[in-house]
Amino acid sequence: MTFLQNAGAFLIQTVFDLFIFIVLLRILCQLLKANFYNPISQGIVKITNPILQPMRRYIPNYKGMDMSAILLLLALEVVKIALLRITVGIVMPGILGLLLFSIAGILFQLTQLYFYLILIVVVMSWINPMSPHPAMELLRQLTEPLLLPVRRMIPSLGGFDLSPIAVLIAIKLIGFLVIYPLQNLAGQL
Repeated sequence: MTFLQNAGAFLIQTVFDLFIFIVLLRILCQLLKANFYNPISQGIVKITNPILQPMRRYIPNYKGMDMSAILLLLALEVVKIALLRITVGIVMPGILGLLLFSIAGILFQLTQLYFYLILIVVVMSWINPMSPHPAMELLRQLTEPLLLPVRRMIPSLGGFDLSPIAVLIAIKLIGFLVIYPLQNLAGQL
């Protein structure tokens, strides 16, 4: 692989991953009913609306799920994988393989997003636990649905909340048990 191919792959990966990250945040905010009026939520909506509004004319919601955002997420991942394979010179998989690679990529992004969101919440709880900052409010709204059930099962140890550690371990296990086998299966198709 040449230096130019490396640079091109890096740019494609970075630009697509950033937008996928924002669309994923929008979907999560909608699913978890995060504060719509939070300035960060408003920023996410402003960034994604130019693409999602036209799509919504043709793609209806299904049982409260924003199907246009989900299809956009999948389309972005498919295009990213196709462009990366073309840039690097790797043979393109079949349609089913490309779809499985895309689903695995979205799951990977989701697990990575939650991994870092939880790490940020943990660090911020040490620095300023009751911060009223809009970013902290949104982080709590996104992470509490994962942490709360685990917190109920695992008691605190001398005032230390061990639920983030358990969730981070579970996130890594999802990678080993679901995402990597899915990528492996996609590579065989």
